[in-house]
Amino acid sequence: MAYLVLMLIVSVAVALFAVQNAMVVDVSFMAWKFSTSLVMVILLSVLSGIIITLFWLLKMKTQTYLQIKKLKDQLVELESKNSKLKEENDMLMHVQKQKLEAAQGINNTQNSENSDKPTLA
Repeated sequence: MAYLVLMLIVSVAVALFAVQNAMVVDVSFMAWKFSTSLVMVILLSVLSGIIITLFWLLKMKTQTYLQIKKLKDQLVELESKNSKLKEENDMLMHVQKQKLEAAQGINNTQNSENSDKPTLA
């Protein structure tokens, strides 16, 4: 809202300045030379500035859009890698748990066999 009010104030100021300076001026641009109202020169200058600003904003918006798209693609790729790594980690944890249980089973079997043997006293 503040931006809109500021733009309105600037537009009114430029329009008032242009109307108050309505004299004829000679304009030369590169090889062209012509006479026109100062109002036209001012308004064309403002319009040129607006067009240049719009093109610059379009360029910035395009760059931002492309950067966001690239980051979203990277996010999807990293989430996919994360999911695969979690699955691999779960699988390795399961295998490790099975190996540990198997090793404990062997130890328990050996301990029970040793307890069945009579000891020499």
